[in-house]
Amino acid sequence: MSVVDVCTAAVAALPVSGAGLSAMSRIAASHPLYSTDDISEQLEELQLTLGEGPCVDAFVRGSAILTPDLLTTELQDHWAVCERPSCRAMRSCVISQKKRM
Repeated sequence: MSVVDVCTAAVAALPVSGAGLSAMSRIAASHPLYSTDDISEQLEELQLTLGEGPCVDAFVRGSAILTPDLLTTELQDHWAVCERPSCRAMRSCVISQKKRM
């Protein structure tokens, strides 16, 4: 199964409008692998650039992060990435999960 297949299946199976997948490492540069749409791509890139967000937290903690609404004040205070226009454009669920490859 390719990264395209994983992201496409996530959009089909979950109540989300887009999905993205990034490769993260403690010893090498992290980078986005695939996104199903422009907003998901922007969110993946912002998280990796700023070093914060649900994807980064899932990687660091080693557990799933569920954020039902990126626009809550609590999340905007916790992650600056949630203040960005790309997050304001959506009110959807983000599920980030660390997977070992």
